[in-house]
Amino acid sequence: MKIRSLGFPQHSRIRPSIRLRGKTVSVLLFLGLLALSPIMLAFGNGVWTQNTTPDRPWPPGEVLNYQVRWGVVPAARATLEVHAVVDIDGQPARHFVMTAQTNAFADLFYRYRNHIDAFTDLDMTGTLLFQKREVERKRHRSMDVRFDWDTLETQVMENGAPGEGVQFQPGTFDPLSIFYVFRSMPLEVGSELLVPVSDGKKLVDGIARVRKREVISVDGREFDCFLVEPDLRDLGGVFRKSPDAVLQIWVTADTLRIPVRIRSQVAVGAFTAELDLEPH
Repeated sequence: MKIRSLGFPQHSRIRPSIRLRGKTVSVLLFLGLLALSPIMLAFGNGVWTQNTTPDRPWPPGEVLNYQVRWGVVPAARATLEVHAVVDIDGQPARHFVMTAQTNAFADLFYRYRNHIDAFTDLDMTGTLLFQKREVERKRHRSMDVRFDWDTLETQVMENGAPGEGVQFQPGTFDPLSIFYVFRSMPLEVGSELLVPVSDGKKLVDGIARVRKREVISVDGREFDCFLVEPDLRDLGGVFRKSPDAVLQIWVTADTLRIPVRIRSQVAVGAFTAELDLEPH
């Protein structure tokens, strides 16, 4: 099957969280990225390792926007951006950014804002720094996590105070930068992904499987995609409280590996995030 060139616009939108029956549903896109926490891709007799130097299909300046719905109701928007290389403790670093916020309607019930910065080394062998700023209604939270590659331990600051870190493994990434590593890897139906991922307080081995290849329609436009289904056992939160929860991610079957749709079914309802194809 020939893979089409997609020619994505530079901008799009997505959405974050809604409160229902006392439960908070985090930004769907972020959960999708966290679920893709695997990074050693094994298929057949071969294994993709982090010593490989895959192409980087996400140059500085790339912007992906998403829209998220709870059922049929628009709830939030989110943006993924690749920024220019910066200096982190004297070392050049790649800089990835995610922002998410509820829309005006959802703000009436549950106001949410989220800004995440992730920094990796240029060769994408692991995370150097992970920062998160979050506003949940009137509550403000911040987290700064440094990955010390000499001691293999995270150094955590929460709301300005030292927090408890965790030991991590070589090749560990944060939940945002792992998304960009994933986009650099080859995929085929039946392949399985596995990788260490840490938010600074917990280390998780994630698993995701490529189920099939199919053409889907988003906003009237067709995309040739791989369907990826992450293992949800270590995600916790609303997924842990939903024994039959399902998370599905459709990524384009070209070299860009862009998620065009993320869909979940949990106890509090169905959520869908789709790439915004409208120019902004």
